[in-house]
Order: sequence, then structure tokens, then C-alpha cells
Amino acid sequence: GLLHDDLQQTLVAAQMQMENVDDIDPQARTQRLERAYRFLGLALDSCRRLTTQLRPPALYEEGLVPALRWLAADTAERFSLNVTCRCDADVIPVLPDDIKAMLFEAVRELLFNIVKHADAHNATIRVDRPDTQALLITVSDDGCGSELTTLPELMKGRHGLFGIHQRLSDWGGGLSVHSQAAAGMSITMTLPLRDLNTHHADSPEEDAAASDTTSPGTVQTTDRGVVRVLIVDDHQMVREGLWYVLEEDDRIEVVGEAADGAEALEVVARTRPDVVLMDLNMPRMHGSQVTREILKRWPETRVVGFSVQVDRATEQLMREAGAVALLSKTSHADVVRSTILQAFELPYTGPTEDAPG
Repeated sequence: GLLHDDLQQTLVAAQMQMENVDDIDPQARTQRLERAYRFLGLALDSCRRLTTQLRPPALYEEGLVPALRWLAADTAERFSLNVTCRCDADVIPVLPDDIKAMLFEAVRELLFNIVKHADAHNATIRVDRPDTQALLITVSDDGCGSELTTLPELMKGRHGLFGIHQRLSDWGGGLSVHSQAAAGMSITMTLPLRDLNTHHADSPEEDAAASDTTSPGTVQTTDRGVVRVLIVDDHQMVREGLWYVLEEDDRIEVVGEAADGAEALEVVARTRPDVVLMDLNMPRMHGSQVTREILKRWPETRVVGFSVQVDRATEQLMREAGAVALLSKTSHADVVRSTILQAFELPYTGPTEDAPG
């Protein structure tokens, strides 16, 4: 609904204002461009709301259990479904971000299934860890249930359930279902823990550390009158746009770009930039994690956060990671350039103690 009724319509309105602007008089052109700019601002506000709903900041700042509690409250508010969250934070070990995101998205999908299919008044999210080998997350409801009691039967009509099953299977986990007509449904996700930790062998951090064999003699250097910048963002169009915007200032030189956190660590090792312009929500590693890792290895580097989502909690997250500033992607180009130039002059403070996973 948000995509179709809000974001899409706002973008269409902006596009209409941009049509044939070269064929109208300057005053009318200016008015049209101002309206288009305002519409794009509204579209970005819609994107921020959607981003928060899909991937709440609590997931990275506080961990899976606080994020599930937020999801329970958000679902109750939006869909009038009473959701109880029976989760103990001590039950869940430290998990990699991709695992946390997968589990969060799976629980959200199961709650949506309840809203769409169950005709339920109450739902429960329960997290258990019966031993050190597995994590169990159960989503249950008091709705109409189903006469279909096997997972293959249920998945035929619910594509989201099939996707959850596939993602869990990729990590050696699985789904089980208990259902009875007019007696509700309970679906349990099982995730083995034996190979899951923040320092597993194929983690992006370890991959990048293994590749960091650059000797000091290979580091590129320029006159200190130029601030050397690395752009880190998982969207190519954003990287290209930033590259042109930054190099309009003769005091800034863009020395490289990276599409995710692991690649960023490799490029920093190779180019040793003065300032890293860091996106937050990226695959493999969150921007706050990359920031901490950069400042542990290269404390002389300054990091400026750069995100669509800018709020007090996100700013605190990046400050604790060691970033000197957090900019909105809607910031004027002059603000972005001046912040980078000022960042280079700021003293190093470093990250605070690691935030909980």
C-alpha cells in the first residue's frame, strides 16, 4: 500500500512536473522544478518510513530480541492484532547481521500470514534455546487454523512460507507446523547454532583481514592540501553521483569506491583515504560495523556516515562506532563537501565499546 498509494504516486507527480521543461518560459520552468523537488522530498520521506518498517534500526543497534519486540508493537498498531513477544535476550547468542535480518524478516512474514489468512485476534512470538545446538522461534495464533497440517500443503498457497523454508534450509535449518481447523496454527523455525558466530570462517571481516597485505610503500599519497575520499555505497547510481559532486571541489579527490563493507576494507587498505563517506544499510556488513573495523585498523581515517535514514538513534549508533558525522542523503551538495573537509580536521576519538549484537 505504501509503495503504490504513496511513493509511486508521488514519483509520478514529480515526473509530470519535469516533462517538457525546456519548452516553457523560465518562470514557469522554475515553478515546475520547485514542485518536482518538493515531491521528491515527500517520496524520500515515504522511503524512510518503509525502510524503518522493513529493517528497523533496533535490529542492528540492540539485537534480534528488541527488534522482534518492536515488530510485535508495530504489527499490533498497524493491523489491530494483539502480538505477545516472549523472548529473552539472554537466550540468543551473538549472531551475524545476515542471520539476524533473515530471522527478523521470516517472523514478519509469518505475522503477515496471520493477518492475511488466520482471522486471529492474538499472536505470539516465542524464542527458545533448548540447548546450545539450536535456536527455535515459534509464531502462533488463535485463528481459524487449517485442515492442511503438513508443510508442503501449506506452502502451496503461501509463497512467503516457501521463501522462509528455503532461506532456513540454506543455513541447515527448517520449519515445522502444528495446525488444526478452528484451533489456530503454530509454526516453528529451527536454526542450528553450531556454525553460527560473528567470526565464522567465511565472514567478510576475516576475508578482508586476510587480504590486507598492503605494504606502506604501496599507499597512494597526494599533497595534504587535497582531502582524499573513499565512497562506500551499495547503489552504483549514488556512487557515481557523489563522485561528480565531490570532485567539483578542487580540495577533494575521490580515490575509490566500494559497494559493500568487505570491499570497503580492501579499498581502504589499498588507498588509505583521509575520509570515508559511509552508507549504513548495505549487504554483508552494516555501515557501523565497517566504521568500527576501519578505525581499529587505520585510526587516522575519518568516517562520515551517509544514509537516507537519519534520526537520533542512528546518529548515536554511528557516533559510538567512531564516525565524526552523519549526513542525510538529501543533504545539499555544499553541505556534503563542507562536512568532508571539516571531518579531515577533526581529532580522532575512536569507537566506544562494542554494541550488543
